[in-house]
Amino acid sequence: MELHVRGWHVLLSLVLVQWARQCLCIAVKFPSDLPLSVALGRTLVLEAQIDKGPEETVSVRWSIEQGSQKLRLPDQKNAKLTVANVTEANYGKYIITVTDDKSGKEVSASRIVRESKVAPRVSIPLPL
Repeated sequence: MELHVRGWHVLLSLVLVQWARQCLCIAVKFPSDLPLSVALGRTLVLEAQIDKGPEETVSVRWSIEQGSQKLRLPDQKNAKLTVANVTEANYGKYIITVTDDKSGKEVSASRIVRESKVAPRVSIPLPL
């Protein structure tokens, strides 16, 4: 009986290992879910973390939702998006979509970018 049970465990382990190799597991997330505030004229930098297997290749695309309109951003092919000289048109919900090139599976994450109306304050202590 013990030999049969061990054989079953070995077979189950082999099946799980084979399944794990075939599993195309990709994920994408931002370091924070909180809205990001950026002042007009500043530079916006959004960076997402993509988790994927070592043999998986992925494609990345960025888009922005503003109300009911969704616009795809051109020429953004990696997990870091930089927008220089932010204008009001740059505020909205940014979405990164990652597609596994082999399976076509897509995952996405989003982050709200809003206007920062209060300028940051800097405090420099003066020597006595």
